[in-house]
Amino acid sequence: MTTSSLEIAVLGLLKEGPMHGYEISRRLSTTLGPLWTISFGSLYPCLKRLRKSGMVRETRAEGARLRRKTTYEITTEGETFFFEQLEHGAVYDTDRFRLRFAFFRYLPTESRIGLMERRRAYLQEKLLEFKESLRSAQDRIDAYSLSLINHGVQATEQDIRWLEELIDQERASDKRPPKSRRT
Repeated sequence: MTTSSLEIAVLGLLKEGPMHGYEISRRLSTTLGPLWTISFGSLYPCLKRLRKSGMVRETRAEGARLRRKTTYEITTEGETFFFEQLEHGAVYDTDRFRLRFAFFRYLPTESRIGLMERRRAYLQEKLLEFKESLRSAQDRIDAYSLSLINHGVQATEQDIRWLEELIDQERASDKRPPKSRRT
């Protein structure tokens, strides 16, 4: 099955519990930001593909307004697939990394750290490329291209700092003793 970002996002949301289409649509923008507003013309075909592949099942309940409401829930196959997609996260594609990052809470600490370290290493490589571009072409490019490269440098440096902070936090929280329960 070729996986779209929407399919991963839908499976991640359904990990929280069964939802109907409108809830999924609303939660996409809440969880992933306003740029993730998805039309029902995209969402329902996605749900249909996931259902046909056995990753989602639907249940129909009679609503108070005599309308049948279809609710979707993730299956065992869907959960297995979802975790595979998270653990083999795309660290080279910013949008795919961010999507998976939104569901990192489902991964073990060592997997989260590993993915963030790989993303950081990739960004450090990109930063060197940006800086080399600046050095080699600074006197030959126009102000807009130069501004774009400078913006790329700044954004990449910021992302590296953000990842380093998150990695440090993960490592620190992994070393804390588990909280004891009061009886």
